Amino acid sequence: MLISLDLYSSIFEKKLLDKTCYFYQMQSRDLIKKYEIPDYLRFLLSIIQNEKAWTENYIDKRSLTDIIQSLEKVLIVDHYQAILERGFHEMVTAKPVMSDLIKLLFEFSQAISILDRLKAYWSAYIKE
Repeated sequence: MLISLDLYSSIFEKKLLDKTCYFYQMQSRDLIKKYEIPDYLRFLLSIIQNEKAWTENYIDKRSLTDIIQSLEKVLIVDHYQAILERGFHEMVTAKPVMSDLIKLLFEFSQAISILDRLKAYWSAYIKE
């Protein structure tokens, strides 16, 4: 109904994105402190998957890209330095190596155009 009245984009979607961002900003501030980085990344992936499924099932699919980009910003970009500083070495040196999380971190980095930061950590790790 909101779509047919042309209210979806102008009213509902903006509020949805704002409230979603706010909720996950608050949650991620707590979670990044509470969890070890590998656990934070796993939780982050589940959040993104759940929000994607929720959007596809209950919200206009045109909102999916904006929702995912918003989540990536508040869950990853805003905490990227802490993720690398606190978790990179652990993921690379763990036995067995946490290759699934390293791959996930690479995919996130690539998707949000901050791959250079990850490359710098790889370079520093290799030089050690």
